[in-house]
Amino acid sequence: MEQNIKSRLLESIGKVYESAKGCKLEPAFFDEVKPEIAVISLISDLKKQVKCIEII
Repeated sequence: MEQNIKSRLLESIGKVYESAKGCKLEPAFFDEVKPEIAVISLISDLKKQVKCIEII
């Protein structure tokens, strides 16, 4: 399961990186990568929550 999450995260980061080449951060860029940014954000938030639980 964790390997699947890592794979999805790397895939999303790669898509954002590839889309960012030469885009000059135009609004269309953000519309294009919105789904990938959502995945990255979700996984990041989940990891933060897990770390908080581990501390408790």
